[in-house]
Amino acid sequence: MKQTQGEWEVGISDIIGTGNDRHHIVVGLKENHHKIIASTGFASASDEDESITNAHLISAAPDMYVVLKNIISGFGHKNPKSKFWEFTISDKYFEDAKKALAKAEGKQ
Repeated sequence: MKQTQGEWEVGISDIIGTGNDRHHIVVGLKENHHKIIASTGFASASDEDESITNAHLISAAPDMYVVLKNIISGFGHKNPKSKFWEFTISDKYFEDAKKALAKAEGKQ
């Protein structure tokens, strides 16, 4: 899968010359602020929280992709004595999943 490589982060910039209190909410590369990956819009105070939340979800996408891929590749087996699958997850993958979730929620 090919996507923009590097750590994605949320950025908020003022819109100069608009005469109101609006911000441009973007997801970009942490190490290259000129590389914009996505824009969740030009937010005013009434919808800024939603735009920022959307941006956090987008910025966490590569991390969540890796975590899910790792979890699925190492996940479980069907118990021959049961109709259920048994799942195990390594401590590292569990911690990676918690970090990706925190990033998606804007807590990291």
